[in-house]
Amino acid sequence: MFLPGKVTPEQTAFYVDLFKRLSQTPEFKDYMEKQALKPAFTTGPDLVNFLQKDEALHKQLMTEAGFVASN
Repeated sequence: MFLPGKVTPEQTAFYVDLFKRLSQTPEFKDYMEKQALKPAFTTGPDLVNFLQKDEALHKQLMTEAGFVASN
């Protein structure tokens, strides 16, 4: 989940807490298992770092596969 820009720290904390609690429910854990999804809960700088690495990896893979034009 992503929040729009310019939210307050309190608003961010509310949603981080909400989704952290949600991710611990039996229903959510069951859904993750049934969908063969990897359970991961990441926020803040760790999430930004993950997204940056993931974007770079996908760009590399798409470039190597010929789906991205090089300059």
